[in-house]
Amino acid sequence: LLTWLEQGESIIALFVFAGIVLVPAFEALTRLFNISIIPGAPIWTQHLTLWVAFIGAMIASQNNKLLSLTSKPLFTHDRSYNVGKFIARTTSVIIVISLMIASLELIKVEFQYLVFVVPGIPRWIAQIIMPIGFAVIAVQLLYLSSSSKFYRGVILIVTLFWFAISYAGFLQELGWT
Repeated sequence: LLTWLEQGESIIALFVFAGIVLVPAFEALTRLFNISIIPGAPIWTQHLTLWVAFIGAMIASQNNKLLSLTSKPLFTHDRSYNVGKFIARTTSVIIVISLMIASLELIKVEFQYLVFVVPGIPRWIAQIIMPIGFAVIAVQLLYLSSSSKFYRGVILIVTLFWFAISYAGFLQELGWT
């Protein structure tokens, strides 16, 4: 699965990078002849920048190169158990999944109240990379958290337990939200 993701990310990255370079270049070239072939070229470029950012983050996560506050990579295939790393890894997975859920909510609202960025293309299409990117990053972080399936399973169970508590309303009853 991860090999397929790596190849897919690379292919999509190639097309997005080509688009972000070729759209403005082609638009500038056509302006020399007083014609505009690509309607909304600057808006296309803006939205392709969002795609570049998320594809870059997915590629960085597969290579364990995400931004961090530590000098050593957090997600290494350790066989030994370390409480601090366990908490940091689990928190990272929870945060990324939370961002995925939030971006899905954004897409849901954008889908209900359509705004077209260019004729015929709703804004949610340009933003669909966000939940996809966060989902891919979460899977890769979980995979990179350890070479032990048991350790990964524990992180997944704690993460699922956290979301079960969060969505069941227990935190709201305690006044945390």
